Amino acid sequence: MAEITSEMIKELRARTQVGMLECKKALVECGGEIEKAIDYLRKKGIASAGKKEGRETREGIVATYIHSNNKIGVMMELNCETDFVAKNEDFKELGKELCMQVAAANPIYVKPEDVPFLYWTAAGWMAAYAADPFDVNIGVGVKKAAAMMEAALRRSNL
Repeated sequence: MAEITSEMIKELRARTQVGMLECKKALVECGGEIEKAIDYLRKKGIASAGKKEGRETREGIVATYIHSNNKIGVMMELNCETDFVAKNEDFKELGKELCMQVAAANPIYVKPEDVPFLYWTAAGWMAAYAADPFDVNIGVGVKKAAAMMEAALRRSNL
């Protein structure tokens, strides 16, 4: 069995961001091989993530991004389990990066329930037609979609 040095623990900790005690346990378990220890920690992390699945996230931050032209802005709530994580600079940076991604995506709607029914119906049938415009059944589907949209328009008084 290989001797576990503080340098090995330090290197594993730097590469995985796992606590020192867990790094030492992983190195002992894997005979001092860092690559095997990384795989060991990854598998252990996946197993422990399953245990955390139902936990509530009561802490977090409100992250924001305002584009340089001051015409586009995003604000989001990003939750976590502990205030220790919420105060971490990496977590705050994650919030900012997510906000920037949302701004770059230029979304029309924020939540799926905000998307009008007509949009989903028409988009679905148009996508089906685009996938195979020569399918004779698509014509029937487009007619059904048109009828559904017409009925929905009548109900909404547009």
